[in-house]
Amino acid sequence: MTIRDLFNKLIRFFKPEPPPAPFDVKPISTVIIVKVGDKAVGAIQSLSITEKRCENDSLSVTAKASRVRFDKARVAEAFSRGFVHVSSQRYPLQIEIIDGDKITTTLRNAWITALDYTYTTGDWIITDQMELEAETIFSFKTA
Repeated sequence: MTIRDLFNKLIRFFKPEPPPAPFDVKPISTVIIVKVGDKAVGAIQSLSITEKRCENDSLSVTAKASRVRFDKARVAEAFSRGFVHVSSQRYPLQIEIIDGDKITTTLRNAWITALDYTYTTGDWIITDQMELEAETIFSFKTA
């Protein structure tokens, strides 16, 4: 071991590399992240998107999302936004679908239009669903 190696080891001891920020690691499979502004506030298990062209040539983007309820938090509460009901939402959500490390699709300015939940007593699973209406949708290739 050379003096340079010892010096580098000493420097790394006092100044370790910072851990990666959450959601900054490139996923292997598809990940659906919910953001408010640039801050990630939650994730969704499944998402169904409908895009329609309206008569006046505008675009209508709606989505249905679902997730299994954990630690008693309803879907709106799970996004750390302090609201439980549809009428309480004050800021739009950004939903990013990261498909491996190839394509990222974003639903911009999504507003929750309906909340629903289902109890399944056989497995004691509570599934939350929400319907969203987004301003626009776009995709781009990553690396």
